Amino acid sequence: MSAAAPAGPAPMSEEGGASLSLDKDGAAAEALETTARPQAEQPAQDASSQARRLDEDRWLASRFASRVARDRLTALYAVTAEIARAADGVAEPMLAQMRLTWWRSALEAMLEGRETAQPPSVRELAIVQQSVGFDRSLMLGLADARIQEIGAAPFATWADLDGYIDATAGATVRLAFQAMEPNAAGSAHQVSFARAVGRAWGYTGLLRSLGFWRAQGRSFFPTRMATHFHLDQAEFQQDTQSHRPQAAIRALMDRAVGAYREAQRLQVGLPAHLYPAYGYVAFTPAYLAALETAPSGESVSLPLFQRQATLIWRSLRGAL
Repeated sequence: MSAAAPAGPAPMSEEGGASLSLDKDGAAAEALETTARPQAEQPAQDASSQARRLDEDRWLASRFASRVARDRLTALYAVTAEIARAADGVAEPMLAQMRLTWWRSALEAMLEGRETAQPPSVRELAIVQQSVGFDRSLMLGLADARIQEIGAAPFATWADLDGYIDATAGATVRLAFQAMEPNAAGSAHQVSFARAVGRAWGYTGLLRSLGFWRAQGRSFFPTRMATHFHLDQAEFQQDTQSHRPQAAIRALMDRAVGAYREAQRLQVGLPAHLYPAYGYVAFTPAYLAALETAPSGESVSLPLFQRQATLIWRSLRGAL
């Protein structure tokens, strides 16, 4: 899955774009040093530690940004990760909706500059909001999409599932672009790229969380697709290795691969300094390869060194 891409970013100041040089003062060297340092040595409760603990892939890519942009990205990721997990372990759909509605209210208050009881991560993001001015619909859509996710089979069609991924993984990329370029309106090209790269990451993430969904007696497969494959929930819960569940899983993997290839195509002409806002998506092929060999429903992970090496190599090439 290779495609032509712009050359890697040139080193810039802390206030400018990412420094990707490999000298000891460069972002790549700093990325290696900070990710190799034990988490116990990091400050305990700041946004960076929170983002690293809950969303290490995005946190790793953020290490390649300038210090100012890096702090903005980790503040954003600390919040998006908490929202994504807000309803985990909540058995009652009504309670899950109440919890996510509370998060939505906290985000709304932050966007409006109102003083309310907010979690520490939102208070840190509120500081970033003052200089960035995040898009309201994208930010609130993060919580709205998670509310939509509640239910045993929340998506009826591929369009429903695509819309959910666009409002979560895709919106996170667009918000990350805003964090790195507060004064940029965001071109149509950037929006299309964020959609493609978000879908590649979103579909891969769903496949990696298959076991979690099954454990809750839920399915993210569009119900119309499940009907097409004559796949009912009971069969899916009992066995993912038979023909029908495997056909459904393959359909999602194909969409992840297709979106990744589209992102590679659209990356051409994208400002190179934005790479830290989406570089983690370069892990997609390795995650999909691991899913091919792992028993269905088992979570897969990649070694830290492999992810570090992937980011350094891809950032130097300026390519996914």
